[in-house]
Amino acid sequence: MEIFFEAKNLNKRFGGLLATNDVSIQLHKREILGVIGPNGAGKSTLFNLLSGAIKPDNGEIFFMGKSVNGLKDFELCKLGIARTFQIVKPFKELTVLENVMAAAYLTSIGKKEAKIYALRTLEAMKLINKKDELAKNLSLPEQKRLELTRALATRPKVLMLDEVLAGLNPSEVKEMIPIISNIVKNYDVSILIIEHVLYALMNLAHRVIVIDQGAVIKEGTPTEVVNDPVVIKIYLGEDFELVKS
Repeated sequence: MEIFFEAKNLNKRFGGLLATNDVSIQLHKREILGVIGPNGAGKSTLFNLLSGAIKPDNGEIFFMGKSVNGLKDFELCKLGIARTFQIVKPFKELTVLENVMAAAYLTSIGKKEAKIYALRTLEAMKLINKKDELAKNLSLPEQKRLELTRALATRPKVLMLDEVLAGLNPSEVKEMIPIISNIVKNYDVSILIIEHVLYALMNLAHRVIVIDQGAVIKEGTPTEVVNDPVVIKIYLGEDFELVKS
């Protein structure tokens, strides 16, 4: 499979804390790659490095075969690397449509094109019926979906999702699974997703990497990962078999 987005030997230290320790990942074209690990394992730091929010102390990041080291987050977004945030921050006093149009302007020529693409994206994300609502009036699940829609409206080639399912109930999670899956099919996008909702990840991800204490300790299919004794011990817990059944 074609390697689309790659990080090699990323290291980031905050004072005496080594937040990422020689982390290397490969994201293939049209793949969904999951990232899991305990709280404080370094997942968010990895996302911040990959999205240009912070710079690595060492290591390299490649997008479509070219180094993107040193580029800022908005520069990476223009190239086609977009992300969501765990804590959603929409423009509360703008409508849902205006929120998505603001993102669509990044790759659109003028207001008309931005509006057309924003409406099309809202339709795909099943938010079109909320287009005229103020963002502050949306429920949490709707705000999560708006966060995803705004990122998608920048027309990314790589979409990084940071716990986009956090705070949703089981029925809301089930509703989101096909929406996320269809992004890959309909938009030709590769997805990197941090997620603690393992049921969703098992149904979404082609591969999963596990991070602990800043380092990748396991990589494989979802089934291989959740059955690994080390992963069970440090992250899933000994009662995980009961959860799976």
